[in-house]
Amino acid sequence: MLAGLPFGCGFVLIFMALLNCLTDAYEIFAASAMAAASCARSLAGAVLPFAATPLYGRAGDRIRAGSQFCTYLKEKKEREATRGREGPTDEVVEEKRYGAY
Repeated sequence: MLAGLPFGCGFVLIFMALLNCLTDAYEIFAASAMAAASCARSLAGAVLPFAATPLYGRAGDRIRAGSQFCTYLKEKKEREATRGREGPTDEVVEEKRYGAY
């Protein structure tokens, strides 16, 4: 979540620079240019989430396979699924192994 803070600040600063550039370039039509830029930004924000699912679907397995956190969650989910059949397991050793918490 903290990684979103610099990303958001950078994105806002770049957009503000774009608006300043549009104001200097279009002078008397600056309001229309800024409105078009805001509409394009909003449309991109509405459409890009639909592209995220196919993109993540193609690269998701490679990303999950290389992530220790995803591997830990997968193994924890498997242990919880088998817990009812086998009884409680020793999770402390696994959490120390993957650096949980």
